[in-house]
Amino acid sequence: MSSCHDRLSYLTRSANRPLLLEAIDERPSTPSELVDRYSISRATVQRILSDFETHGWITKRDGEYHLTAAGAIILETYDHAITRVEQVLETEPVLRRFDPGNEPPLQPLSESTIVVPTDERPHAPVLYYREQAASRSIEPSYIVDPIVNSLFTDVHQDLYEANDAVDVIVESAFESHVTTDRWLKAVAPDDLYVYSGDLSIGLVLSERNALAILYDADRSGRVCIDCSNEELRRWFASYAESKKASARRFAEQPSQ
Repeated sequence: MSSCHDRLSYLTRSANRPLLLEAIDERPSTPSELVDRYSISRATVQRILSDFETHGWITKRDGEYHLTAAGAIILETYDHAITRVEQVLETEPVLRRFDPGNEPPLQPLSESTIVVPTDERPHAPVLYYREQAASRSIEPSYIVDPIVNSLFTDVHQDLYEANDAVDVIVESAFESHVTTDRWLKAVAPDDLYVYSGDLSIGLVLSERNALAILYDADRSGRVCIDCSNEELRRWFASYAESKKASARRFAEQPSQ
């Protein structure tokens, strides 16, 4: 175990080491070529190449260093790990809100637009969500509205009224607002679903896009996700469908 840790630690402690391993993977090279190509001192290059040979990652033939199968696997593993860590860092504001195994798919999430609050724009996620929902030609199949935010009343109502077959899901806390809230009054009883638990994700979902906003426990919109990736869109569709399956249609009276 310590040997595996030592090898991994050795490779990642210096940026020059994976750089030279990648260079030899691209084309067999002499030490002089590596020195000239990367402006690394000859002593450093020679020391790293000697270490690589000791680890079995490279071999010397006709004066040039070639990658071995072991070196190729080590490099592939390193590249994969770096890519995954970069994706986690890019999506950390989203991933911190999910338990392991329930999070959105990582790669498409890292390729999406993620909007978080800043000191200059503390309400950036909410404003982005509103602007995008209002400015696009969206044909939603679901609108999930956890907090019935007055900022979203017009855009949600416009999207609902401009399209057919839109299911609207709200929390049971807002059931009493149906007769007073302009947005909820516009929703046909057969299209409105009342969910008894907490809805942590607000969502406008269409066949081509998902526009989502993640809420904290205090009901503040902390992250907005804008994606067109089909895998991630299906993940949000599964979320909406699961909430609908557990909700009660407003047109149906609750059991006594």
